[in-house]
Amino acid sequence: MDFQPTDLQRSVADLADRLLRDAAGEGRSIAALDTARWYDAALHRQFADSGLYGIGVPEALGGSGLGMREACSVLERIGAHGGRVPFLSNVVLAAMPLARFGRSARQSDAARRIASGSLCATAALDEPAMETPFGLATTAVRSGDGFLLSGIKTSVAAGMMADFVLVPARMEDGESGLFLVDVTSPGVARELQVSADGSPEALMTLDAVPVAGDMVLGGEAERASVLDWIVQRARVAVAACQLGAARRALGITAEWVNQREQFGRSLASSPMVALRAADVYIAIEALRLTMWHAADLLAADIPAPDEASSAKYWASEVGSLTAATTHLLQGGIGVVMESELPWLTLRQRHLEFQFGAARQQLAEMGARLAAA
Repeated sequence: MDFQPTDLQRSVADLADRLLRDAAGEGRSIAALDTARWYDAALHRQFADSGLYGIGVPEALGGSGLGMREACSVLERIGAHGGRVPFLSNVVLAAMPLARFGRSARQSDAARRIASGSLCATAALDEPAMETPFGLATTAVRSGDGFLLSGIKTSVAAGMMADFVLVPARMEDGESGLFLVDVTSPGVARELQVSADGSPEALMTLDAVPVAGDMVLGGEAERASVLDWIVQRARVAVAACQLGAARRALGITAEWVNQREQFGRSLASSPMVALRAADVYIAIEALRLTMWHAADLLAADIPAPDEASSAKYWASEVGSLTAATTHLLQGGIGVVMESELPWLTLRQRHLEFQFGAARQQLAEMGARLAAA
């Protein structure tokens, strides 16, 4: 495959980069840890007005008709700049599955409103003590023409600001289903959770929540594959964010060691410094190649569970390695919260564990290999 970005990818990345650079800096203060003010309303509106939320939504529904490659190009810039917008949640976790598997007017309307920025949506993929996203404890029981959902979801990205949440649940026949849940429905309760980088997430409790039959994604034949489809894209999306954050952290560290002198010599001239930085660079390249390989397959609608797990594995490994090495090389300046590196480190720590850490990815790949 060709790892060079297309003209469309460059265009959306440049657009996102410009918007994010204008908003950058506001998050680099202790006040940014106030979760009530985490999301940038002005930047959110700019993303909507510029059409970035329409990535993954067909033109017939008010979107741009673009796909996973373009979404990852934007996510890489968000990872680098720390844009406080629910792009990953809105586009990858909600709009894309709604556009691909939506079968009702209400589902199409939700995708249209996400593209316009008038609605925020996400997906609840994690449960407490969950080893994989597919070991669902949340249940969906038939009730008339619809379902009653019961269970607990944790670490729901943008869960406190979402109007709708895509909820995976185990149906009575043992198969999984994906349900579009209105957060104002009776039986839905949300509690604030604060992630490692200070971004607000939600602990979501479902107590016999009624969901209409036309709010289930996918037809009968494809319903069981919808969860795997969205998990693969969620992992690659996180890998794209981690790639942006890691490259930015290494870049500012390279600038620092080239400017800093000890005993009349640049720190960059030290073999130890060069070797440490080279280790990080090689790991980042592994992440870049695996992420874009997986994104390319998913953009062509080719199932890529192992490729997505490989990308997420490297995202977790790179997050840990980059954070440790850049702080080692920058020394005390790396913990000054008015500088950029601490915020990148917090972001990388959050991304390291989101949708499964390195060990989980290896365990899932091993299980698939053993079952083959």
